[in-house]
Amino acid sequence: MRANPDLDTAELNYKFISYHYGENLEMQFRKYMERRTL
Repeated sequence: MRANPDLDTAELNYKFISYHYGENLEMQFRKYMERRTL
């Protein structure tokens, strides 16, 4: 949060996934969450 104070909680979660598990998994998770909220 300190490194990216302008991002909301969801975006911070996506960054965490990207840093720790890779961009591919982050994109899959992002798509999953978008479908889930529809």
